[in-house]
Amino acid sequence: MTDNKNMRSYLLEDLGEEVILNVCVGSACHLKGSYDVINEFKKHIPELKLQSKVKLKGAFCLNNCTSAVSLRVNDFEVDKISSVEVREFLETLAEVKQWNT
Repeated sequence: MTDNKNMRSYLLEDLGEEVILNVCVGSACHLKGSYDVINEFKKHIPELKLQSKVKLKGAFCLNNCTSAVSLRVNDFEVDKISSVEVREFLETLAEVKQWNT
């Protein structure tokens, strides 16, 4: 995801005030660490004081198994996210949305 930061920021600008993150927990994503990604989101959302802006959900399959762990941000697909990218993703989201963190 780091190499797509400019494109990701552009898409994040189009999101509404509430952002819904759906982390895939299907077989391929599970094997590639979806629960680690979820745990990182659970850790960093409160740390960055984003609980009122960001809702975290699981999704059975996002039909992007070759790019696991898949994440859907509202209606936009982010091909792949790892647990080490979660904090940067949330910080970028907060920056683009101009949320005070």
